Amino acid sequence: MRPWVRRWSAKLGRPIRRWIKKPYYLYQHWRGAGREDEMSWLAHFVRPGDVVLDVGANVGYYTTRLARLVSPTGRVHAFEPVPETFDVLRFLVARLGLQNVELHRDAVSDAEGEDWLTVPDETPGVANFYLAHLGEDAGSTGERTRVRVVTLDALASRGLPRVSFAKCDVEGAEGRLLRGARHLLERDTPILLIEISEMSRRLGDSAADTFGFLHELGYRACYPDGGRLRLAEAPVAGVVNYFFLPRTLPIPDSAAT
Repeated sequence: MRPWVRRWSAKLGRPIRRWIKKPYYLYQHWRGAGREDEMSWLAHFVRPGDVVLDVGANVGYYTTRLARLVSPTGRVHAFEPVPETFDVLRFLVARLGLQNVELHRDAVSDAEGEDWLTVPDETPGVANFYLAHLGEDAGSTGERTRVRVVTLDALASRGLPRVSFAKCDVEGAEGRLLRGARHLLERDTPILLIEISEMSRRLGDSAADTFGFLHELGYRACYPDGGRLRLAEAPVAGVVNYFFLPRTLPIPDSAAT
């Protein structure tokens, strides 16, 4: 959400803010907002009929793009644990007619069960849903709630089909997510798009740990830079979003439309 919208919404009560979110984000989807540089590369990696994951779907900008790329014959599994955000996502998926999207109101980590989820305050009384994160966080003001947690390995054991691509934006829990997906990664070798957050240090991980874990599984990292994907042997200063490709997969020369 743009800063001026946040400042304006801070003056409204929470019930009004919750009511206005749905039409606001529906309009943003219709006007093509929410595009990131990484989105222009997705068509290289996602094909009609694919099964793909959007972990940390938020209000569904990637969910929408992926749903169009996999076509009606494919499937998008979108995970969003924040109850208020999930309600917006469910509304948007229905209004946009995304019948190939399956929604999961779950967090994804390394053990099934429940965990605390914190939605920090951006300003007093105004939550920043983009930075919602797992784990108890004594240093953060904001609303905490218990959420259901699943692992990708458990979902695979219960019949999740072969996954070809996964986008993961879990605000520091990427290490836990990957450890809970090791067998799926070895089984399917999906292409990954991961936001690597320094918030992971709060959970005992680091960006270097994520790189090392995926290198061990046969992945190499790259990131968009000036219309090209550049290799990254280690985390690059100022870069948070990385594609992790199986080493056998060639790196595309240029972005797709």
